[in-house]
Amino acid sequence: MNMDIHSQAEELNKKHRRKRTWYKILSVPICLVVFVTTYALILPAITMESTPDTYCGIAEHVHTDDCYELPGTPAHKEIQCTAGADLGQGEYIIHKHDSFCFDDSGELLCALAEQDEHVHTDACYDGDTLICGLVTGIVHQHTADCVISVPATAPQGLVCTMEEHKHTEACFMNPEGEASNGDTPEDDAAVNSTPARAPAASGPITDVTLTINDNVSTSGCYEAAVTGGAAALEGKNVQYQWYKSTDDGKTYTAVTAKNFTAGGNTVSNISGDHGEKLFLALDGGTVSDTLPSVTYKAVLMVDGTVYDSVSAVCTNTTYQASVLNGSFEAPDLTNYYFQEFVPEGTAGLFWKTTASNEEGGQLTYPDGSTQQNDGKHYIEIIDTGTVDHKSKAAQHHKQDTPTNGKQYAEINAGAAGALYQTIATIPGTTMYWSVDHSGRNGTDTMAVVMMPESSAKDITTQDQLQQVLKDPNSYGATVASNLSAPQGKWITHSGQYTIPAGQYETRFFFMAVSTYNDKNYIGNHIDNVWFSQQIPPASSEKPYFTLTKHVEGLTCSCYPES
Repeated sequence: MNMDIHSQAEELNKKHRRKRTWYKILSVPICLVVFVTTYALILPAITMESTPDTYCGIAEHVHTDDCYELPGTPAHKEIQCTAGADLGQGEYIIHKHDSFCFDDSGELLCALAEQDEHVHTDACYDGDTLICGLVTGIVHQHTADCVISVPATAPQGLVCTMEEHKHTEACFMNPEGEASNGDTPEDDAAVNSTPARAPAASGPITDVTLTINDNVSTSGCYEAAVTGGAAALEGKNVQYQWYKSTDDGKTYTAVTAKNFTAGGNTVSNISGDHGEKLFLALDGGTVSDTLPSVTYKAVLMVDGTVYDSVSAVCTNTTYQASVLNGSFEAPDLTNYYFQEFVPEGTAGLFWKTTASNEEGGQLTYPDGSTQQNDGKHYIEIIDTGTVDHKSKAAQHHKQDTPTNGKQYAEINAGAAGALYQTIATIPGTTMYWSVDHSGRNGTDTMAVVMMPESSAKDITTQDQLQQVLKDPNSYGATVASNLSAPQGKWITHSGQYTIPAGQYETRFFFMAVSTYNDKNYIGNHIDNVWFSQQIPPASSEKPYFTLTKHVEGLTCSCYPES
């Protein structure tokens, strides 16, 4: 009995060993089959992520600085300061870093070492003999004159032979309409919910190139045009699709054609036989205090198909639809002297002047002081944001209370002048202007001059502007003159100006005419400047109101017969 049990147990063990052996043998091909099947299923996804199997047949590539002989440089600030150039023996500079010493990203630009004023101690003497090399400390804090703005430059000298191309959805679609999943083309299109488009660079469209011409000054428009491969478009329906970006080209939205009424005429933001013209000001593509740039992209459309790779880009950083920095809050002078001569071109300033601003070359102040005659154009801004600045503004300018913000400007900054800006305008529209005006040492008088930029572009001096004031009709100018204000009191001057036909850029001057005691190098404070299609905000001097009338038909005789 026991032998039978042992025999049966041994037989069962043999069967189990044989089964385990077969399991081991079979597990290898089973695992292999599972691996191959799984890899085959995920391969398309891997391919799509790493090396897309596109129908366009073009490698994705965007030019970088490595593709050019000369790489571009971003816009940045540099300090060009001569402090310390003429130090005498033993002299040193007392300096603490402030906002002028850093760029916009917080990187230190200043080459001056931070240095406290030196006070002699016993270690500085050998008996009664001074042995310390530090004798005289010269205090220097950078001003706007010490800082220059270096504009960005694009890379030059393309050496790359690869075509710029970024894959779009169309690059993954079969132009022949063949389904990628074995279904019918109709079924495939229904699944993807996207109709097939022709690829961006195929066939006869490959060699076509576009550009955007800046014709804003003459027609108010950016204009797209074919600059290469025009022969390939003969006999085809060519149109342009416009896109707009307000985040430096990161995202775009399509521009929709809309009609507007200006001066009794109907005008559109998109015009031309092929939709090639985009009216910048009408489309709202101008810059503002809060929007430093607007980018437009024109894309070629042939026979109803949009070719994304055939496009051109243009960025607006200069055309504005209203006055910018109208309250002279930029640059902020809180941490500097209560008044500063700010050079044209300073970031955020926007204003220009006809004054030569060469105080040393114009007049010598009563105390004998002058300013170096450097030939630059400066705009004088006065700050009242601190107790000290407010006190000095009251003492020297007889005005310590701006009407908007904490800073205001003086038109005459060392010489008679005018402050001005140029804006993009729409013919037929009405512009509203306003300026707060205050005399300095007595009653000062100014004028507002409005004229086409085509006539004003060469007017850069006060003498030239005086000729416009004498004969405005010869320049197509409109003048509001004899605008006066007493010492220390703000007076609001305002008016309207209708943009003449064909005038797509308008320059307006806020011009000093005369000052108290004929001291043309001082006087005529202005603040809260307005020049826009919008009515300026109401003030105590010039309140605005809107009157709406509602008239209904009469149902009875309202007056008795006589």
